[in-house]
Amino acid sequence: MSWKDNLADYLLAIKLRHKQLQSTTAQHSTISNLGILLAAESIDHQQAVRRFAKEIEKNHPISTHIFGFVNKKLSEKVTFSFPHFSRTDMGWSGIPNNNKLELFLQRPYEVLVNFDMMNYNVMHYVSHIALAKHKFALSPRFPHLYDIVIDLNDSNALIELPSWRCGVVMKGFDQQDHSSNKNGFYKIRLEADGKTVYEYTSRHCGFHETHQMNAHIDYPARINGLGFWHRCYT
Repeated sequence: MSWKDNLADYLLAIKLRHKQLQSTTAQHSTISNLGILLAAESIDHQQAVRRFAKEIEKNHPISTHIFGFVNKKLSEKVTFSFPHFSRTDMGWSGIPNNNKLELFLQRPYEVLVNFDMMNYNVMHYVSHIALAKHKFALSPRFPHLYDIVIDLNDSNALIELPSWRCGVVMKGFDQQDHSSNKNGFYKIRLEADGKTVYEYTSRHCGFHETHQMNAHIDYPARINGLGFWHRCYT
């Protein structure tokens, strides 16, 4: 980057250190669209994010929108299958000067995921000023700007939550031996600091008792077509 770009990046970092996330409350039933910020310089990264978006739209009634970032202005011969912006499209004052970027920022996404693996300050800044209700990131640099941060560089893949209390839900199946049947979980145990904080065991369940499972699963998610999510809390 030029000295001007380095200086602009430094000014954005200063702004980000003093920003705060505006807290909101999420419900499965409200998630109808998903915005994705992508560092688009890697072809492999592009393909992985596009596969992720297709998988979301295939299995859930959620529309996805990918918006890419490149760290330098590209030739007009270089094209992507999604809109993108460059470092020069964000002014020194933090005001965008790109129409596509302005439209992205004004869209009221229910969830915005920052898939930046390079830790670009400008992508953190764009994520912060976007109108999205809930924001996730794959970078631990500015955790105070996001609802959930997953540090993929950590061997333990820690998830940071800006909250003193949270609930855990999970989705999956138990594959039956020598069969294609996908059964529900027989047993779930959740531990915190080496201590069991929640445990669930399904020893037997009569047909007339199956409706009681609605008290265990995330029922709003089920009735909105998001499948069976097991609640690991009471």
